[in-house]
Amino acid sequence: MKNLLIYYILILAPLGILFWLYKVDLINGNMFVGLFLFYALIYRTYIDGKKLADKNVIPKKDIWKMIIPGSRLEHFKELSKSLPVDLRNERKNKLNELMASI
Repeated sequence: MKNLLIYYILILAPLGILFWLYKVDLINGNMFVGLFLFYALIYRTYIDGKKLADKNVIPKKDIWKMIIPGSRLEHFKELSKSLPVDLRNERKNKLNELMASI
């Protein structure tokens, strides 16, 4: 999930589909609430945790910890950036070396 566009499609498309299903009466209110809770607690936890694990911010075994309230806010900067931490640090180090040599 190194592409930010794919990440946003993965988190927004299910919500759009869920609201559309409710609007055209293919699911009732109880099913809507149940699916919304599944989305918020399980699906988003996995997607956000997977993105952070792919960027080496958290270990893969700690993906489930993203369900703890506030953990998404703690990693908000990393979730909203597209470059992995290692690559970003590598680019920053190269830039610093270049600036130091000038």
